[in-house]
Amino acid sequence: MRQVSTSKKGVIHEDLARVLAQVEAELDKFKDLPDGDTILFEKAKWKILLSENFRTSFKKLDSSEMKKLVLNLLLRLSFGLRPRKRKIDIVCENSKQILKHFRVRDVYVLCSIDIVKDSGLCNQVLKIWDIMPLVDVPVLVKRLDAIYALHSEEYLSRCKEKSFEGFLEVPKSWDCDVAHYKSTTNAETGGHHRGDAFSENYSSDSLMLMKFYSLSSGIIWHLLSGCDGQEVDFPFELSDQEKEIVQFGKSSFVLGRSGSGKTTVLVMKLFQREQLHHIALRGYHEQSDAVETDEQNVLKQLFVTVNPRLCHFVKQNISRLKRSTCGWNLSAESCEFDLEEIDETFLSSDFPDSFVDIPSSFFPLVLTFKKFLLMLDCTMGVSFFDRFPEARACQPEKRKNSKSLTLQTFIRTREVNYEKFSSSYWPYMNVKLTKRVEPFLCFTEITSHIKGGLLALEAAGGHLSREDYLSHSERRLSYLTEQERCRIYDIYLEYEKSKVKNGEFDLADFVSDIHVRLRVEGYNFAEMDFVYIDEIQDLTMKQIAVFKHVCRNYEEGFLFAGDTAQAISKGVEFRFKDIRSLFYKTFAMDSGRFGSTSTNTKREISDVLHLSQNFRTHAGVLRLAQSVIDLIYHFFPNSIDELNPETSHVNGVRPVLLKSVDNRSVFKSMSEVLFAGQKKSVEFGAEQVVLVRNEEVKNDVLGQVGCCALVLTILECKGLEFEDVLLYNFFGSSPVVDQWELLHGYMRTLNISSPHDECHFRHFSDEKLKLLCHELKLLYVAITRTRQRFWIFDESWSPMLELWKCKGIVQLQHLDNEFLASMRVPSTPEAWKKRGRKFLHVQNYEMARICFKNAAEPYWETYCQASELRAKADRLRILNPQISQHHLFEAAELFDSIGKDESAAQCYFELEEYKKAGRTNFSSLNLSLCIIHDFHLFYP
Repeated sequence: MRQVSTSKKGVIHEDLARVLAQVEAELDKFKDLPDGDTILFEKAKWKILLSENFRTSFKKLDSSEMKKLVLNLLLRLSFGLRPRKRKIDIVCENSKQILKHFRVRDVYVLCSIDIVKDSGLCNQVLKIWDIMPLVDVPVLVKRLDAIYALHSEEYLSRCKEKSFEGFLEVPKSWDCDVAHYKSTTNAETGGHHRGDAFSENYSSDSLMLMKFYSLSSGIIWHLLSGCDGQEVDFPFELSDQEKEIVQFGKSSFVLGRSGSGKTTVLVMKLFQREQLHHIALRGYHEQSDAVETDEQNVLKQLFVTVNPRLCHFVKQNISRLKRSTCGWNLSAESCEFDLEEIDETFLSSDFPDSFVDIPSSFFPLVLTFKKFLLMLDCTMGVSFFDRFPEARACQPEKRKNSKSLTLQTFIRTREVNYEKFSSSYWPYMNVKLTKRVEPFLCFTEITSHIKGGLLALEAAGGHLSREDYLSHSERRLSYLTEQERCRIYDIYLEYEKSKVKNGEFDLADFVSDIHVRLRVEGYNFAEMDFVYIDEIQDLTMKQIAVFKHVCRNYEEGFLFAGDTAQAISKGVEFRFKDIRSLFYKTFAMDSGRFGSTSTNTKREISDVLHLSQNFRTHAGVLRLAQSVIDLIYHFFPNSIDELNPETSHVNGVRPVLLKSVDNRSVFKSMSEVLFAGQKKSVEFGAEQVVLVRNEEVKNDVLGQVGCCALVLTILECKGLEFEDVLLYNFFGSSPVVDQWELLHGYMRTLNISSPHDECHFRHFSDEKLKLLCHELKLLYVAITRTRQRFWIFDESWSPMLELWKCKGIVQLQHLDNEFLASMRVPSTPEAWKKRGRKFLHVQNYEMARICFKNAAEPYWETYCQASELRAKADRLRILNPQISQHHLFEAAELFDSIGKDESAAQCYFELEEYKKAGRTNFSSLNLSLCIIHDFHLFYP
């Protein structure tokens, strides 16, 4: 028996030595193998997940030898090796046998056993939380123990289970779901709450939102190379909901509220397909002697969004993900753009102008919707802009180039958006028609229904007749009366007449023309394999229908993502059931690939997929946001898609309702304390913002705080995030103040007592009710801009504030200097510069200028001032041409003073100061030739 035991030990020792030698050899390969081409991870037993904190701490290790020792430990753990004579379990209350620590010289690697779902199985994995000195371990252990206290007994029990293959510990798997957390409280099921009773199932710890990255050859190379990570992103672990959507094989529709990971899902699905295509292509070349170019084998993927900043972010993210992937060129040039704003229409000078012969290096294409339309326009026949004399001045070859200075100027100055509609058209319309109609409502009806709806696709002239509009409004359960709809149609006719007279166009005109040309000429150019559309709620049905022409892969090729609760874009009204109907009628049925009958087609079009876990903010903010969603469900069920309440296992401070004895004097005291009375030192930080309803309130607040705080309208802040948000006078400045009284009746349905229970509530017009729906969506967007603290101050008491108070989802705070001082979080110059870049990306020059002023960046402050003047000139071009030209001249001189030659030349060109434009020292030869060319058009 003794000899047998000795023999077994010898075999084990031999196997162990062989495994250790293999680990050492594989690790050594990474020194000279940046593409990570190794089979190491095919033999690993455990999936290792590294936290963002671990990556940060790893960079701080003082020697390459120490880094190698830590990675050596991780590789051993992935193989299933565990120390035999050393105690690794940490003694704690809730996470016993789950939390473990491993010593590497004088530091400790802290990890835990967790369970993740992958390919239908629940698998044990190792999560590496951090690497730290022993003295810091108890603090992290205490935080993690509190988190594991929230987990279910089943989950904890399965985390503790062990399995062995010889001397190697291997992970266990189950083919059934494991409930991660204890049974949920009302906070997660949408119930109503008083106080903080819900907190037992929540953690205030930010570790709950920590990103984890799967240990891979790319990450090991990155960690060993000493790269600071500024130009590399790694795919992080997705939630179960996100994984299901990424792995879903059919065309799909993704609904998720703000911060739920919609963009992440789109990017990861696109990136996963890029990876699979790259692997398949490499395998094909290894097995085949055929010689094919990259142009023939390129995977054509297209990502489109309306938001220029989101477009820029996605483009950067995809580029950095590609750098991190095995086989991609890690030494490629950075995708970082210049500090200037991202021009949503024209992008870089070398970017393709059409879909003809696009080089493979530009795929995947990431475009704004406007750039997408311009590329289509340049691809097909006669351009839409040829109907306008100013644009027609370009020679044919120049009209094919969207970078023509004449065309750039024309598009920027002649497009009618809501701002121009309300300022340059609405005041001059027949007062009898506009007297009781809101411009926002009218523009939405024109853009989304008369010119941009489903029926407008097939209508003569690309728009609905009066009869069709009136009957269609009845079928879609419009809140407007027939008389109101008749007035809106009359306004539409007057608007169209004025627009033609002014030589202007709107986006609906452009889209209608493209549809006509696509039907007549067809699309026979670069056909996309997959199309991803983010923030779909910002597009009309007619705009969405354009995409069917560039991708024929209707079964698998489309992924639409958005949120109807954020549908606040002026002129757009959107619901997911409408887009599913559009997809069925104009995508699937036209293809003939879904089956022989309409029943089969309907069955094969996917349901709307939901994302309900929030990764941006905490439960306190989510409950406030959900209370607004509940009101939209109650009063306007046809205006929003239903979705289960969002969840977050991170608790936070309840939103604060600010009160004082004299409300109207509060902002003055806030200005004195919060913003230091406009002293030179900045007191409100770059990650804090004051949100207001409109430009009028914004200008009033800016007059009081100057450059000491960022002040945005709710429309301006869409797509942005801040640590802290102060919502100022939202209800007091509401155009439908009386309509908020409807909430008293709603409170009675919830058995919530109200001091106004006995009040008589008058009937409100359907038009006013529709404005209230828009108000609620604005309020939702404002609430969801914050990651941490949310403060509400209003000059009048609203039933909404009363509802929040009765439900216990806000806390009252009487203002005093101590609390006001606690609100301040000053920022560094670098933080101000970073925020300034974000504002530049969305062309918010006013706020960008404030940021660069606070960052002590005079060059960029002047650049923003000049850009702001040029934008004002564009807005006033028709309304007040003289002031417009004055602004444009000032902008030209400012651009010239800081050496922005191209921008100065463009301004001089628009002023018809061609000699000054020609004297400017151009940094771009293309622009120089364009100026010279366009100069000869006017002076042959």
